[in-house]
Amino acid sequence: MKHLDVSAVDYLRRLTDVAGIGGLTAAALVSMVEYLDALIETNTRINLTRIVEPEVAVRLHLADSLLALPAVAGAPDGALLDIGTGGGIPGVPLCIATGRRGVLLDSVAKKATAVAGILETVDPAGQITVVAARAEDYAREAASSFAVVTARAVSELPAIVELAAPFLMMGGRLVALKGAPELSELERGAAAATICGLTEIEICHLTVPEGTERRTIVVYEKYAQPTEKLPRRVGLAQKSPLA
Repeated sequence: MKHLDVSAVDYLRRLTDVAGIGGLTAAALVSMVEYLDALIETNTRINLTRIVEPEVAVRLHLADSLLALPAVAGAPDGALLDIGTGGGIPGVPLCIATGRRGVLLDSVAKKATAVAGILETVDPAGQITVVAARAEDYAREAASSFAVVTARAVSELPAIVELAAPFLMMGGRLVALKGAPELSELERGAAAATICGLTEIEICHLTVPEGTERRTIVVYEKYAQPTEKLPRRVGLAQKSPLA
């Protein structure tokens, strides 16, 4: 590893202990740190993340992602889709932690290619794949294919709900990782969920371990088919949200 060493693994273990996140094997923690190290190195050639200082990256990429682990673990068996994955966060840590097959989705082909290159080295078994496409387009070929969909800092909740809904199998979960959204956004997210055949089942207000950053994890479950035909045209989820 070029940017991180074994102390980063110990630090990540400490952060997960502080957060009360259990069940992570030493091998899983090492794999996450190896991926992060490769991400930071790749970031010297293509912009995948603004957070590159090693200790901060461990906390705000890996530990932050793992705050969603209990919600993801509660989803049915099946694959995970990470929408707007950017540098593969939170999809890669959550797939490693759960052992789920994963697909990382990003509309920027250059980013998707870079992340795929990292995974060729740190994920030789091919547990995680990368797709370069808009969510609305990919939904037409991967409808109802995923047990869990994640999204971190992608858009406001109504848009996230709309983009995620077509991908989810019945009983599947959308796990949205947000900062500190306003109550109005949470309410609009719940309203959009109803239209999309989802129901809000949990909102967790957390703080990133050993920091002050506030995190809100909103969990929805698919229980019915949407009353609106989905997916809509590309961009409408953001420009003309359902709620």
